[in-house]
Amino acid sequence: MDVSSPLKNTDVYSLIQEWQCFLTHLYLVIDNNSQYSTFNLDRFSHCLTHLTLHFYRGIQVSFACLERCLIKLFQLTNFTCQANGSWDLIDGKQWEQLLLKTRIIRFNFKFKLNFTWEIPSILEPFRSSFWLEQRHWYVGCYQDESDTSTIIYSIPRFRIRTLKYPSVEFSHMTTAPSNIEKRFLYSSRINYFSCNMNKLITPVGCRFNQVKSLTLSGSSLLSLNILSSIVDLQQIQYLDVADIHLLLPDELENLIAHTPRVTRLSMKFDPLFIIP
Repeated sequence: MDVSSPLKNTDVYSLIQEWQCFLTHLYLVIDNNSQYSTFNLDRFSHCLTHLTLHFYRGIQVSFACLERCLIKLFQLTNFTCQANGSWDLIDGKQWEQLLLKTRIIRFNFKFKLNFTWEIPSILEPFRSSFWLEQRHWYVGCYQDESDTSTIIYSIPRFRIRTLKYPSVEFSHMTTAPSNIEKRFLYSSRINYFSCNMNKLITPVGCRFNQVKSLTLSGSSLLSLNILSSIVDLQQIQYLDVADIHLLLPDELENLIAHTPRVTRLSMKFDPLFIIP
């Protein structure tokens, strides 16, 4: 059952009460603090196997709240959670102790904290034999430049799909072995990739092979050799060069020639440029 859409004039818990004897899957969006304070899923303790909780950004979720919920869901095997919270929410040791008391075999999460901390210290508890050898669960972490927050997430469920480059998000740190990290971070699809060429430091140590939308900004266009070392230009479908201050017509023509799959182009108006 998905109750993520607003249900006006409806008592959701009364509605669910009618199905509690056979409800196995539940996706629940909690968008205000009053719902959070009355949050209780005890009635599904013997039937729920799959649970997704999505807490809106204004709600500060604690580990203790989630622990009270999960410990009573005796049949739960799959748990996904997105939330903002406090330090205890990203304590890998606490999660390990709790998960060992449940039947959960698949755990996906994305937690955001409104402060920054040393990423190696955050990830260290997630490098135990429980996480890496018994469960093969991998975790990534980065600091959000826009609001000085720290984000920790499970791989691959919440891997990055939108990326500003270069930034503190990348190279970010994960607990995954290098071959798995490469597959999920460099060889998987990225929907939106923004590159500030003024900030770029070369040579570049990684290449993103499945970028769909590429936005380039800066004083001038980098050489195609350097761009190709960052992204696979052959895979680009949407190209935005409107924020390049000086882009000569022959440079743009050459770039278009090296991005054969582009179907949408954003650029500054130039009466001298003729689309090839």
